[in-house]
Amino acid sequence: SEWEMMMMAIMAVESKYDGKAKNGNQWGCFQITPIYIKEFNKITGKKYTSKNAYILKDAIEMFEVINKKYNPNRNINIAIKNHNRIGGYKYFYKVRTKYDEIKKYEDKRKCLIKIIQEQKCQK
Repeated sequence: SEWEMMMMAIMAVESKYDGKAKNGNQWGCFQITPIYIKEFNKITGKKYTSKNAYILKDAIEMFEVINKKYNPNRNINIAIKNHNRIGGYKYFYKVRTKYDEIKKYEDKRKCLIKIIQEQKCQK
């Protein structure tokens, strides 16, 4: 889905998909911060720590919960901006460029599948 492709783009920019990535107080594929975890715990009543940021399933859960609260319509552009507010336009542009690259690849993959199934595909 477009939402999943956007999450992939964020992970590519934040950590190059490295689940062990650490940059100061930012951890895991999504480079989750203490403030992010604190907000997640406040919303859910859970007691996640930085260790959970390294577990992809938990990191995705945090991302989804934060977006459900602050981006209920799942707007991709808002999700990108909300994920890293400090990065500003430069960060947004990097993620959006990576998203477009991933989406283009996905469109080509779908087209190839259609061609293989002997259907016409114009992309």
